[in-house]
Amino acid sequence: MQQLILLANNKYQTMKKTLFITLASIALVSCSQDETVATMDRVAIEFDKVFIENSTSSRAATDITSANLTDFAVYGSVVKGEQKGNIFNKQKVSGTQAGGYTYSPAQYWIPGAEYHFTAIAPFEGAKWTYTCLKEDESTYGTRQAHYGTITFDNATALAEQDLLWAYQSASTMQTTPDAVKFSFQHLLSRAKFTFVNDFAEGSNISLKVKGVTINDAHALGTLALNGTEAPAEQWTATGTFTKVFGDTNLEAPQAPKVAASTAHYYLLPVANAEYHIEFTIELSQAGVKLQEIKKTATILISDMKRGFSYDFKAKLNANNTMNEGSLEAIEFKVTGVEDWKDYTNVDANINTQTSGN
Repeated sequence: MQQLILLANNKYQTMKKTLFITLASIALVSCSQDETVATMDRVAIEFDKVFIENSTSSRAATDITSANLTDFAVYGSVVKGEQKGNIFNKQKVSGTQAGGYTYSPAQYWIPGAEYHFTAIAPFEGAKWTYTCLKEDESTYGTRQAHYGTITFDNATALAEQDLLWAYQSASTMQTTPDAVKFSFQHLLSRAKFTFVNDFAEGSNISLKVKGVTINDAHALGTLALNGTEAPAEQWTATGTFTKVFGDTNLEAPQAPKVAASTAHYYLLPVANAEYHIEFTIELSQAGVKLQEIKKTATILISDMKRGFSYDFKAKLNANNTMNEGSLEAIEFKVTGVEDWKDYTNVDANINTQTSGN
């Protein structure tokens, strides 16, 4: 079976770098300033509006945005001098950006202390686990304790769950306390498939791509938070699963030069990713369905990163549509033109008509 190769290109959001895979990144809002608290007694720690920048490309139906984030988990530690402790351990925080976020029981700011917070979303239905480095007493309660690791089961999530992470620190000062502001980052990659009918206009060839499937999507991933203010760009993954992206979004077969895409789903971004996909092409000519052709393809991405959107794009034409060989254009040839026959004499009778007076 002839194999179709899809080459990947990356388009970083800030640098606008492009791959043959169209890669639209998700912009992230940075918010690194320290928060301040007052000296008044029993000032509760609150969580402010969250910020998740919208993607520059179309959003998937399951994307988490500032507008639809309704719950997240918070891990929080406090340190003062040599004393270190944990005040939040997967604390559920609920609400909306418009109405504010709440949790129970309340925890309080203590003057002179330093606080560190990690937030992960979503809380409900989550297929992730987070491990702080709290067993390390030398860093327990400090920023380093929040490095840790996140493990995510994308197979159980069916590649349909977005995953967000945020970190914030605060030092208590002699001012009015403010809510902790989280700026979330996406930890997975989004992906979809786009197929372009690359037949010449007027060819009467229309195509429909069905059953697009990745046979070896990465299943279980671990992401390191160690050493930087942001997580690593890529996951360490084990195991694979089959993810069906389904049919493209055009009910009718697309005409020449028209593109059609599948829905978005989420992938674990890993280094040197190689995906093997399969799909079926329904080929019609002048509205007559003539062929259903099963195809395979290989996608290579050397530098897949979290927080980026990937469009795996392929052009389908006469050279790569069939499994064996290519479609041959209908040609015309003149084998001759009939010669005129020799003249044959035909007598013509001429009738003379005399007009009367």
